[in-house]
Amino acid sequence: MKFSKTIALSNTSKAQILELWNNEFPVKLNYQTLADFENYLSNLEDQSHILMVNDRQDIKGWYFDFIRDDERWFAIILD
Repeated sequence: MKFSKTIALSNTSKAQILELWNNEFPVKLNYQTLADFENYLSNLEDQSHILMVNDRQDIKGWYFDFIRDDERWFAIILD
């Protein structure tokens, strides 16, 4: 596994992370489309992402932190 840090996600990364998200969270927290997920991300300030990627470049883990309501929040999702 390899870790990479970024402040901006590619469209490919967003699609893989959306799949991780929807596999982890209950139906009422799922995002139906990539556009819905991108809308969620666009409302978060000062984002930072760490991606855990396997040898095939599949994202197997995602850490991100951001500012919401003047506080730093974070989430971790692992496959």
